Amino acid sequence: MSRESKPARKLGTNESRPDLIIGIVRPIGVPGERFYEHLETRLNFYHYRAHLIKLSHILSDLAESAGRLNIFDSPDRRAEILINEGNRARREASDDAAVVKLGILRIIEERRISEPPTAFIIDSLKREEEIDFLREVYGESVIVFGLHASLKLRKKKLVESYRIKRATQSPSQLDLIINGLLERDRTEKGKDNHGQDVLGALPSADVFIDTSSQPDSQIGRVIDLIFRNPRRSTPTVAELAMSIADRASATSPELGRRVGAAIVQRDTIVGTGANIHPQTASVPEIDSSALDIHELVGDMLSLLSSDGVTLSDEAKSQLEGDPDGYVSRLLRGVLKKAKVRDLTEFQTTVHAEMGALMAALKCNTDINGATIYVTAFPCHGCAKHLVSLGLKVVYLDPYPKSRAEAMYGSAVSKDFQPFIGVAPRRFDSLFFAPDERKAKDGNILPVDRFAQPYLPGAPWPREVALRERKVIGASQSVYDGE
Repeated sequence: MSRESKPARKLGTNESRPDLIIGIVRPIGVPGERFYEHLETRLNFYHYRAHLIKLSHILSDLAESAGRLNIFDSPDRRAEILINEGNRARREASDDAAVVKLGILRIIEERRISEPPTAFIIDSLKREEEIDFLREVYGESVIVFGLHASLKLRKKKLVESYRIKRATQSPSQLDLIINGLLERDRTEKGKDNHGQDVLGALPSADVFIDTSSQPDSQIGRVIDLIFRNPRRSTPTVAELAMSIADRASATSPELGRRVGAAIVQRDTIVGTGANIHPQTASVPEIDSSALDIHELVGDMLSLLSSDGVTLSDEAKSQLEGDPDGYVSRLLRGVLKKAKVRDLTEFQTTVHAEMGALMAALKCNTDINGATIYVTAFPCHGCAKHLVSLGLKVVYLDPYPKSRAEAMYGSAVSKDFQPFIGVAPRRFDSLFFAPDERKAKDGNILPVDRFAQPYLPGAPWPREVALRERKVIGASQSVYDGE
């Protein structure tokens, strides 16, 4: 890996310091107020002004102007309306980044009246397409924080928020309302193609913060890394392990999702793995598991038809004349989101978790009490072995196909935890930032509170302005209700 030459360190000023774009992926119920306070405090330390842009306020303005929201709506009803409003904006614009484009309009407006440098904090992103579009416009000036909190804490916060306006509701009724909101926020895929999908957005974050465990120190550490504070910290074991798991995934030749894993025992990485066929590491010509699911559906339809189950004349005709084509059309159409497509049992590869375990065991490594870091939540097939071995699991991508939690319950909810720290996509830029950390006399250099943020590959301001200009026309039509 190449390293850039170390530039001479020079205490700076505010001149020519770029604006930052900080995106927040925050599932409903995850507290945000204290997070913003801590973030603003640390940004102010480096003489950056923090400006919060709440996308929910923009959606609220749209809903109020259209008469779809009023001050008498209860908090949960308000949350439902704002979710609907975001879905409507994306649907009517045929653009899943439509809501964040409205946020970009606010950035443009604010920049006209404010002095640089500013950190624009966008709360909160609900789809992966929104993150992708921010990066398309602002490049590496975008830092996305994914916020985590336990389901128990999130529910508690929502109960406290809703109880006052829902005093006549029983606890069970309130619980039903809250569970419905949590599920809508988590993902609406399969119900609304333009709906919210925090489940899909979270894995794209640059940094993951546990809001229930000293978020101020976690935030301060990340901001210090961005501004190359000489006293900045080195990677945690978790960050190093997940980075290695991510690199291990590059060795997978699979056509679909490539997964990597790394096992840590007593702060030492003792095994890595990726999803690879046990007999060959060559790139397959076709995803054989997709063929198996195709055959499974075809076999079921054939048996149902032969057993006298009523099928439409058109279905019978197509099943008899072109069964493969008929099944393909079903899987691309009405069965596109069917759970049968989530089956992993037909996959011929050894999964990354099992590959890492075998690598460790081949070296006679003791894995009792070890932790396995995986780029995707383990499938239910791997989960049963990990649960049986008592391994702790840290995952990056939630992977909705897994049925592990439904099958193994408390063991999964207790020992399978989301990753916290700097994500692999930012590992190199934050931990390998070129810089001098000591003076000629050997002492550590003082903190430069006017330091340039280290954003390799960030576009020039003129290029950003051109990209922003392309956003204005399309987004303004949403404001105007066209």
